[in-house]
Amino acid sequence: MAVAPRWISAPLDIDPKPSRLDLSLFKRSLARCTAKKDFLDRFYQRLLAASPDVALLFRDTDFVRQKLLLKRSLSILMMFALDEQLTRTTFDLQTLAEVHHRRRIAAPLYDLWLDCMLATVRECDPRYDAAVERAWRLTLAPGIAFMKSGVHLAWQEDDTAP
Repeated sequence: MAVAPRWISAPLDIDPKPSRLDLSLFKRSLARCTAKKDFLDRFYQRLLAASPDVALLFRDTDFVRQKLLLKRSLSILMMFALDEQLTRTTFDLQTLAEVHHRRRIAAPLYDLWLDCMLATVRECDPRYDAAVERAWRLTLAPGIAFMKSGVHLAWQEDDTAP
């Protein structure tokens, strides 16, 4: 289990960590998916159709900008899975988590997000198989666990945070 920074009282539940093979499979699959021009559009269509709550959250969204943010978020989630020191990437993820918290994103919606992402990957990646799905799940799990945990909120109240 990854060790949380000293200002976090409870360890993050992010086991098992992705292996180098998992991360490599994730990166290659992500490249194949994003090579398809409509990958992100398909994802958002699926996500918005999955829940009226999600559709409401995105009602005034500029999707050109949102798709750029999603690409950046996927990169942050991957780097967070790689970053055993929980340093710079943690602060990027903290910012992302705080935005989601302000928008009142409930924990179950992160699971729905992941389900919709994996369904879209399955549709867009011609090499999708159980190993690719595992790679996506393991790579995204640490960041999703962080965002669902509310750990980022403790940093706002703790003067000892860097």
